[in-house]
Amino acid sequence: MLLSFLKENLRNRSVLFWIVVFPTLLFAIIYSIFMGRSSFDVDIGIYVPKAYESVVKMEINSHMHAESGFHITFFDSIEEAKSSLKKGDIAVLVYYDDDALNISYLKTSGVSSITALMIKRAIQGAMRGGDEPQVVIVRGIYDLKSHFLIGMLLMITAEIGFMYMIPTISGSIKTGLFKRFYLVGVSPVRLQITMFVVATLAAGVSSSLLMFVAYLMGAPTGVLGLRVWSVFALSLVIFCIQGISLSTVFKGSPVAELLGSMLYFLNMFLGGMVMPVPVSSSLSYWLPGYHLVNMAMGISFNMWVVLLWTLSFLVLMVVTGRGVFGIE
Repeated sequence: MLLSFLKENLRNRSVLFWIVVFPTLLFAIIYSIFMGRSSFDVDIGIYVPKAYESVVKMEINSHMHAESGFHITFFDSIEEAKSSLKKGDIAVLVYYDDDALNISYLKTSGVSSITALMIKRAIQGAMRGGDEPQVVIVRGIYDLKSHFLIGMLLMITAEIGFMYMIPTISGSIKTGLFKRFYLVGVSPVRLQITMFVVATLAAGVSSSLLMFVAYLMGAPTGVLGLRVWSVFALSLVIFCIQGISLSTVFKGSPVAELLGSMLYFLNMFLGGMVMPVPVSSSLSYWLPGYHLVNMAMGISFNMWVVLLWTLSFLVLMVVTGRGVFGIE
């Protein structure tokens, strides 16, 4: 049975492209464009209220070291800080104004919007939590590379759940493969387990290729410890459940692939898998991808959002799965 699924998928070039070629190609392109430099040299000005200043200074000194390319200057007033930015003494200004954290940067300084976004997120993390800030900080520009690598790994699991699982199930329904297995006594549960095994094999091949290319390009593969791979496994299960659920609800209809693609790209871009998203109060906060990436990075996440998505799709999979996998 496992060999039958593997043979069927090896014939599908579209599936092979999405789960093997696409993530590695996307990684190589974006990494070479945005993160090819091994070091950064950025002069950063910071203005925050006095109540936050000691906490921010402590975290900045701990994590955004000068040897990482960050040179931090704290200002006593917002006017002084903006004047320094205008004169070019600093390249990036992060300042607290009108109850919000803002950022300005000189485009002529060579600082990209992505670098500025990460700096803002770092300062924002140090200030998170109100009057008693819970220190959650992205550790320097090095973590942009880490975030991207970890996000691409988790993106593979979303691809397998939505771009691989749904077409595979739809194809098996159309060719009657599930029906033939059921007629010879294979239970729907065993079919679902087999689908997870095939998905795990696909994830292993795709992630191994990505890690090999990342190693050749000098990406920080050392960040991929037990926590990251544990989240990778969890993410694979979560997205596969969602993919199977959509397939079973719509029973091979093109609607399943359309909805799967929408969820995939939402998690990919708004969920912060490709690049960090700056604000957690937007739609991003309600996507499982956002919290899975944060979980793998070791920063603030909400497990309840992930569980809500997972349990909802799991119920759909259990309720509707028997009909699709052979029992009408």
